[in-house]
Amino acid sequence: MKKKSFVEINGADSPRLKNNNNSNNINNLNTQNTIKRGGKLPDQIYFDFNNFKKRITLNQPLPLPTLQKQTIKLNIGVERPISGRSDINSFGSANEDADCQALFLSDECLRDSISILGRRDWCTSQLISQFCWNIGNINGRKNFAYINEEFFLDVKADKPVAQVSQATLNKILANNYCFFAVNDSNVHWLGMLVNRSARHVTVYDPLQKFTYIGLAEKLMVYLQKIGVLSAGKYSLELDVNFLAQEDDYSCGIYLCNFIYCIFNNRMDLVFRMKHHVSNFRSQIKKVFGQILEGKPTDFN
Repeated sequence: MKKKSFVEINGADSPRLKNNNNSNNINNLNTQNTIKRGGKLPDQIYFDFNNFKKRITLNQPLPLPTLQKQTIKLNIGVERPISGRSDINSFGSANEDADCQALFLSDECLRDSISILGRRDWCTSQLISQFCWNIGNINGRKNFAYINEEFFLDVKADKPVAQVSQATLNKILANNYCFFAVNDSNVHWLGMLVNRSARHVTVYDPLQKFTYIGLAEKLMVYLQKIGVLSAGKYSLELDVNFLAQEDDYSCGIYLCNFIYCIFNNRMDLVFRMKHHVSNFRSQIKKVFGQILEGKPTDFN
């Protein structure tokens, strides 16, 4: 029996089902280039470093640093091209991104993440970031942008555009497809892919539940409010074309898989069998160990 792959919702219309059959080989993952690390870490990166060390010791999900806002003005409700896109990366300016990478790829942070992966525990924000920078290829697909989970704090708080990171606004405007990582109150990871031109959002929930459709709707309303999504009717979709999460700790591994598949344009590599999840976790752990030892990475 074929599994229905997508559930699409348009406003108050009844769900429409579409079939989408893809082959899968989780062993055909591409190797990414290793990020260079080393040198002296800064004492502060927009937050208290001592507090950061205390929190990673507790193995709690970490918010990414609050990025400094640029001074470029944004006209609310008006979409415009952004020049100098080479400076717009997944977490802020080039310097801020480099500082964050240096911190999260320190020996201490890598050992912490390797320990989490070995225990089959909840994935922290630092682990997700480490994956994105070294394996996820988040800057490698044209017209696609990765927005980290910090942005959803603004969505939930309904912050005015003046209080939103200008680098994030620029990045959204510079790309048609934006993948938003979502950390739901430190209990669940999921992702949402927004197609701005089509005003459409696909929810990638490891549990494949309709619980987060309301949050996806809130995201679309907020994007229109802050002027990075054109006004008009939008549609929401729950992707169920993968093996649903069966435990209570692998949602972060699922998020990493979604990121890898989307930014490498390999949706055929989503999890289809239970051992795919454990294999993917083991491969991440292996790559982090290779980075720690200064060896070339081999993600396959």
